[in-house]
Amino acid sequence: MHTLKATLREIFSRPATRILLAFVAVALILGPMAVAMLLGPNGTSAADPAMLLIPASFMLPVAFAAAAFPAGGAHSRGTIGYAYLASNHRGWELACRVGIAALACTLTAFAASAIGLGGAHVFVDSVALGGANSADMVRNQAELWVAYPLLAALTAVLLGSGTASFFVWVVESLIVETALGAVNQPWAAALEKLLPGGAAGNGAAGVATLVVWVAALAAAAYAAVQRRAVK
Repeated sequence: MHTLKATLREIFSRPATRILLAFVAVALILGPMAVAMLLGPNGTSAADPAMLLIPASFMLPVAFAAAAFPAGGAHSRGTIGYAYLASNHRGWELACRVGIAALACTLTAFAASAIGLGGAHVFVDSVALGGANSADMVRNQAELWVAYPLLAALTAVLLGSGTASFFVWVVESLIVETALGAVNQPWAAALEKLLPGGAAGNGAAGVATLVVWVAALAAAAYAAVQRRAVK
């Protein structure tokens, strides 16, 4: 419990953490409302959540930062040594650090999106799913906002740097997956589904792929912190 409280205090005492989470919250509250505001004057009486949540997909790079920087900050500054000297349970410290950083980002995103969807009623009469495809798109966004913060936080601890983790996942999501999606070949489509962005929204197989990614990075991060020297 001491480790959990200390990690909570350390992560949320940083202005960068609060600023990034506030940015996520404001963007995901105003995003759906802005889309609804554009639809309303056109006589649209019902809005699809899949369309209203389009701004959330553009905010994923901020999710990388919001999870990676708090998780990796103590490692890059070297202050993680104080935590290691206070307790020899490095696995628990890892779980607290990654869990707090990722959960704070995910819960902020979900709560802000819910408020934004509710606020959209000011501009349209109703907000309702347009069918199975709409539900899949919403599920895809939800899975990404759960998986990517976890992956970014774990990578930050593994590499000992939140900045390095941020750039790894920006390259993976915006360059690698975009390039694979542009290649009209079966092998590229198959490879894309093995990456987090392509796995999200791909049903049970996609969820299993995301779980494998998280488990693999968790094991690698655990092994790294067990060997990391106290500076």
